[in-house]
Amino acid sequence: MDKQRRDLVTFVCTGNTCRSPMAEALFRMEIAGTELGKKFRAASCGVEAIDGEPASINAQRTLAEIGVDLSAHRSRRISQEILDETRVLVALTQAHFAEVSALFSQLPPHVFTISLPDPFGATIDGYRVARDATRAALPQLIEFLKNLPDEDQ
Repeated sequence: MDKQRRDLVTFVCTGNTCRSPMAEALFRMEIAGTELGKKFRAASCGVEAIDGEPASINAQRTLAEIGVDLSAHRSRRISQEILDETRVLVALTQAHFAEVSALFSQLPPHVFTISLPDPFGATIDGYRVARDATRAALPQLIEFLKNLPDEDQ
């Protein structure tokens, strides 16, 4: 069996229309043009996602305020195929990690948890809080990624 390349940093939330696509896009922006940007790809999915849904309008608006376009995002339900390409699974709450663990027996080699507020159904201000909390959490994730040994890919 060929060893599959694991180079995804995959953000997982519930529906893959708010938190995880925002985190994916913000992470991609942070690592663009860096060594980490050459080493990792970003993805997102949801434990209860319906495939093909766009990012929520407030998620799109909130990121557009800082020059990030989410209009092309389409939701994906988490799958073993996604996990097989994932080097670091970033659960956006401990409950998301517990749900992924219950659904799948083969998990990525590394898991990182960020506790982010769920803006689903909130006003634009609730999405701004989630966006800003995500931005504040990314340096810790980036430091974690910088310290991963190359040989465990």
